[in-house]
Amino acid sequence: MKNHLLTFVVFTAFIFCLSTKLYSQNSSPDSTKQQFDSTTQIPDLSKQPSELAGQPSNLQQQPAKAGIHPYNVNIWLSGSIALAGGVANFLGIPSLLHKQNISALEIQNLNRDIIRGFDRWALNLDPSNTAIYTTLGDVTMDLCLAAPAALAFNKKVKQDWGKMLIMYLETMSLTSDVYTISFLGPHYQNKFRPVVYYEAVPYATKLDGNNRNSFYSGHAAATAAATFFLTKVYCDYHPDLGGKKYLLYIAASIPPLLCGYFRVMSLRHFPSDVMAGFGIGAVCGILIPEIHLIKLKNKDMALGLSTSGGVAGVGLTWRPGSGSGK
Repeated sequence: MKNHLLTFVVFTAFIFCLSTKLYSQNSSPDSTKQQFDSTTQIPDLSKQPSELAGQPSNLQQQPAKAGIHPYNVNIWLSGSIALAGGVANFLGIPSLLHKQNISALEIQNLNRDIIRGFDRWALNLDPSNTAIYTTLGDVTMDLCLAAPAALAFNKKVKQDWGKMLIMYLETMSLTSDVYTISFLGPHYQNKFRPVVYYEAVPYATKLDGNNRNSFYSGHAAATAAATFFLTKVYCDYHPDLGGKKYLLYIAASIPPLLCGYFRVMSLRHFPSDVMAGFGIGAVCGILIPEIHLIKLKNKDMALGLSTSGGVAGVGLTWRPGSGSGK
C-alpha cells in the first residue's frame, strides 16, 4: 500500500510540473495575440455601409479559434476536497492494515458451502501462483493510475490540464475515501479473503488480520476510476465522437477487469468483490467530472463544502428552476 501511495505522489508531482509548463506555454503572449501581416486591410470606417459591404477584408478570413472548455473547476474548492480526502484516506489506512488477527477458531468454523456459485471458482485455484498474480495486479493498477497523463498531450485538453489534474486528484481522493472510511469498504466489512479457505496456505499467513479485507477490491475501484475518468474527459472534449464513445467506455472496462482477474487469481478477492469495486470506481470516474460539467451548464446545481455541528462535509445542492434552465 505504501509503495502505491509513493507511486501516486511521484506521478502527481511529475504531472504538476508538466501542467505548469503547458500552462505557461498556452498563456504566453505569442500564443494568444492575433497576427496581422502587411496585406491585412483595415476597413475605412468613414465610408458608408454600402461601400464597406463590397470591400473584401482579410479580417473576415481569420475565424476565431474557440476552444472547448466543458468543465468549471474551482481550483480552491476541488483542491480542498482532494486534500481533505487524502488526509482522511491517510488516517483510515492504518485501521485496515492492522485489523485484529483471525483466530484459529474462526478458521476452523469456515464453511465453503455458504460461498455463492459466482464466487466459488475463487476457492479452486492454485495457491502457488499468488505472488506473480499479485505483482501483475499491482503493475496494472499503477499503469492505469498514470494513464490520465495522456490527456496532457491532447491538443483540446492540454489548455485546461491544470484544472484536469485537480479534478483527477479529487476523483481519486474520493474513490479512496469510499474504500477506506465508508460503510461500503473494509473499514466496516470483515469478509474473509479466499486465501483463508486454502489448506495448502501456511497457517500463519491465514491468521493475518488483513485477510478480513476481501470486500471490496480497492485495486479494481482505483483502476476503474482512472480509466473511466480518462474516457469521460476525452469524450466531453470531443463531442463529435457520437456513438463511438461507447466503444471507448468498453475499452475503459478492460484494464480494471483484468486487474480484478489478477486479484482473484492471487487469492485476494472473490469475483463479487471485484465487480463491486469496478462499479464504485466507474461511478466515481464518471460522476465527479459530470458534476463539474453540470455546474457549468445548469446553475440549478452546485457543489460546495458545508459545516454543521463542527462536522465538515461535501454537499451537492439542487435548486430546480432557479438557473438558466428555468
